Amino acid sequence: MDNKTKTSSIELRLWLTNYEDGLTDMFFGCFLTITGPNQLISWLGHEVPVYLNLGILVLIGTYLLLKRYIAQPRTGTVRYGTRRRKKRMKALIIAVSAQVFTAIVFYFAVKHLLPQGERSGLISLIIEFLFFLIVFSVIGYYTDYKWFYFIGVIMAVAWPVNYILQPYLHSVLPGIILQLDAGLLMLVIGLIRFIVFLRTHPKQEDLNYEKQ
Repeated sequence: MDNKTKTSSIELRLWLTNYEDGLTDMFFGCFLTITGPNQLISWLGHEVPVYLNLGILVLIGTYLLLKRYIAQPRTGTVRYGTRRRKKRMKALIIAVSAQVFTAIVFYFAVKHLLPQGERSGLISLIIEFLFFLIVFSVIGYYTDYKWFYFIGVIMAVAWPVNYILQPYLHSVLPGIILQLDAGLLMLVIGLIRFIVFLRTHPKQEDLNYEKQ
């Protein structure tokens, strides 16, 4: 194994320690559990309360604070190489682009500017399935966070399940329950990992590593 390969391997191991604290697991677990009720409320024809939409912002802020003041003092900070920083930037660009695209589609759907009908609904469902699956898989690849593949599958499958079962059950609950169960699973696993992390990583002062 040459020096470049060794360096990349060491850097990858250091990068993966970002997920050892369980906070990222809990964040996306909460994300799935929050988006589920939002979808149910929208399906019932009601306006989603502002506090539920703001819940995502509160979740992001809480996650960043816990990372900064709980996790980082115990693991230190790492300045990664150019290749890793480029992968992080690509993942961020894809995530932001996907969010903007989703917001635009949601706006057109609310304004009834999208084609209606059973055939259009089926095409939209297929596009949504591929969109979630591909976007989360690509982000998972660039971030090396394997849970993204799981999240992509859950998000992609939830609404096809509803589409298939709704004529018989007259409800979107199956897909939402699937999403909630997945979110709770990630939340519990993340919480366990977080507790273990706190026990095995005592707080260290002025711990700082720099990777050139």
